[in-house]
Amino acid sequence: MSKRIERQKRIVILTLLFFLPVFALLGRLFQLQILEGPQYARIAVNQRSLRYDYKPTGRGQILDREGVSLLDSQWKPVTVFFEPILDGETREILSRHAETRPDQSVFAFGPESTINRELGDMPREGVISALEQVRYGYNSLAPHVTGFVQQATNNMSGLERAFNDELSAGRPFSVAAIVDARGNLVEGLGYRDWRGDDAGRPYSIITTIDSHIQATVEQVLGDADLSGAVVVMEPQSGDILAMASYPDFKPRSLYTGLEVQYDRENHLNKAIRPYEPGSVFKTVLTAAALEENMASETYYCTGAIELSDDTSIPCYENQAHGEVDLRQALTVSCNVYFVWLGQKLGRETLQETAERFKLGSVTGIPLGEHAGQIPSPAQMPFLGDLGNASIGQGKVQATPLQITRMMATIINNGRDVYPRLVSELIDSQGNTVREFRVYTGTQVIHPAVSRSLRSMLTDVVQSGTGSRIYNPDYLIAGKTGTAQATIEGKSIEHSWFAGYAEPDGQPLVITVFLHGKDNPLEPEPGRDATPATQIFRRITDNLH
Repeated sequence: MSKRIERQKRIVILTLLFFLPVFALLGRLFQLQILEGPQYARIAVNQRSLRYDYKPTGRGQILDREGVSLLDSQWKPVTVFFEPILDGETREILSRHAETRPDQSVFAFGPESTINRELGDMPREGVISALEQVRYGYNSLAPHVTGFVQQATNNMSGLERAFNDELSAGRPFSVAAIVDARGNLVEGLGYRDWRGDDAGRPYSIITTIDSHIQATVEQVLGDADLSGAVVVMEPQSGDILAMASYPDFKPRSLYTGLEVQYDRENHLNKAIRPYEPGSVFKTVLTAAALEENMASETYYCTGAIELSDDTSIPCYENQAHGEVDLRQALTVSCNVYFVWLGQKLGRETLQETAERFKLGSVTGIPLGEHAGQIPSPAQMPFLGDLGNASIGQGKVQATPLQITRMMATIINNGRDVYPRLVSELIDSQGNTVREFRVYTGTQVIHPAVSRSLRSMLTDVVQSGTGSRIYNPDYLIAGKTGTAQATIEGKSIEHSWFAGYAEPDGQPLVITVFLHGKDNPLEPEPGRDATPATQIFRRITDNLH
């Protein structure tokens, strides 16, 4: 009995040993034919294809809040030549327009090429017409926001860089000629338009930019021809409706190779670079004073204030304002009062209040912004340091975007809001892939303080340093600012106006910053407004 069992075991083992390789072979065949078959089929076809990759290779769009392209992308016809399957006459025509090389088998020519006239209307094997996208049109908007992609070097910036993976299609979009071993077109396959493996790719970006407002801001800055930046924000949501920096640049020139190297000045996004805010910073001290119930405290301005460390800080043109309280001091932008107020409040309060407004901190938008600086008490050891900081000078630096956020907080009854530049990603069918929600922050100042501050900023425009831009047709409120700076040993003055307006009934926070390296605007008839307030008024008038 035991011998029989042993014999049966040996038979089973031998049978298993015989069938295991068969099963392994069948499994491998299943893997190659069923699971990996399509992939190997593509590889085989690729090896037997002549391919022209479209430029850009299926890259997604960057859209405004209504779905309008900020890039003004356009399509142009191209004539593609697959050299190995051309007849003799066509190959000769090609040789007159392109230098053929052993390592190149596909050539493409745009509508401007004279080769199209030589081809005539007769169909030719190995020559097809296709459409290729020119990523940036002549009317593209917001270049400092969208950024650029440079074909020759693959350099990129802005949202193009921050969302490069999402905007990319993965595998290039191509047009291909499928040929056999003899180099002839395969019947039934012929020419193919190949797309990526993922039908949803590439993704497109929907920004918060409003094309109309963006175009208006760019037009006003361009007409003024002054170096600077403008940010327009919807205060309740934090949505950035416009962000412009001047001088600007043309992404099309970089993309097509007409401009090989970019100019740092033109590509510098001043909206997210830190500068001395000047008297705009007095808004921070005003908020701190209101919280300390100091609105009624007065100080007598003689035109300058002497500090104990032999430092004197004057008012503009040494103008003596006499006895002023907080509201009056903000309205006329009295340096003397705010230097005195900074001493009363103290270094810690100055720093703490400014940081509550998120000055000196990045906002989080995906553009590589700079943080700026709010000096600590240790960085203000002398009264002169504290005095300069109290009027937005010295070591105080903030970006136009941060100042815009500060003003939005004041309008939002003292509650902070996070600036938002991108609202969602969508796939090629328009389905939402990812949403970027609106986020509100902490309560920075009490609503009552916010209301008082808004009332004071209204006075600045109605009867103070911003009175030349007052418009009875719609609300304007805000704070002027002039900041002294030194560049390459030369003293300059930056010009600011940060505030809010309702030119079309919709509250807008607008910050205008003009770099002091340029000459100011010519005064308008009947106005002696600062350069920044003139730009602010021109923007709101155009939006009204």
